[in-house]
Amino acid sequence: MNHPSTSKLTWLGHATVRIDLPGGAVAVIDPWLTGNPSAPAGYEFERLDLILVTHAHSDHMADAVPLAKRHDALVIATYDLCGWFAKQGVGRTSGMNLGGTQEALGCTITQVRADHTSGFDDEEGRSVYGGVASGFVVRLPGDFTLYHSGDTALFTDMAMIGDLWRPDLACLPIGGH
Repeated sequence: MNHPSTSKLTWLGHATVRIDLPGGAVAVIDPWLTGNPSAPAGYEFERLDLILVTHAHSDHMADAVPLAKRHDALVIATYDLCGWFAKQGVGRTSGMNLGGTQEALGCTITQVRADHTSGFDDEEGRSVYGGVASGFVVRLPGDFTLYHSGDTALFTDMAMIGDLWRPDLACLPIGGH
């Protein structure tokens, strides 16, 4: 059982992490449920208030647009990717750049570097740039700190992330090539 003043984190496959916050708000990082072989079959969000997207690969954002529209969730991602989300009809976005910090749902969210690509093909097969790849350091209510790296190669700034934010938990999605 969870204490009502703490957050609950649930891994939903690959890089998708659900965060249940004190007070009932729900956030998700890198929502990919549809077609994700590791996701619970038929999983649905009954509520979703915040979506964080690390980069523009489908295995990190495939369900971001439909979930944001269905739940009127705020989407936080790179400035470039938030512009694309807005063009897809997402009503609430808050773009940022590496090193930026913003507050949402009582969380302090800092976008940090990741060494990876970030793009996708549109409906016509054209390559679309999704902004730089990133990770997030999220200080949850109650001072629990999560580092979600998105997809990244190992790089020396990871040591600095550890020194500066002292994360209690690191989510390091790995797999594929």
